[in-house]
Amino acid sequence: MNAIAEVSLDNEELAKLFDHWIARGGQPRAAMAVVADMLVAAVNDNFETQGHGTWPGLADSTLAQRRGSAAQVLVDTGAMAASISADAGDDWAEASTGVAYAVYHVSDAPRSRIPLRDFFDVGDDVYDDITEYLLEQVSQP
Repeated sequence: MNAIAEVSLDNEELAKLFDHWIARGGQPRAAMAVVADMLVAAVNDNFETQGHGTWPGLADSTLAQRRGSAAQVLVDTGAMAASISADAGDDWAEASTGVAYAVYHVSDAPRSRIPLRDFFDVGDDVYDDITEYLLEQVSQP
């Protein structure tokens, strides 16, 4: 995993249920692949909504350089937004990008020119949906 940002959920009860589910023959990799897809969908939603309206707007100099009049924050050629991919294992799931310059947008390093627009920062509702999905999976016979 070459993730730029990593989020871990500490949920001991869910982990215990997950372990019991695996012992009963549950398929963790398949479930985590769905979770990874859920994360990718949430990141894509961030791009589409420009951080749900929370990202700082584009600088006038950037607007002057952009193609067309419908300039979106973090979407010029679309390469970074299109690069978000899902990956998962038996006990992990991720949404990631291989675009090297993404780090300049999501890093918490001190900033002077590029404002923080962390497209990997998904809302608590996403994690609630993931938890609900996993609970549904582990409760199946």
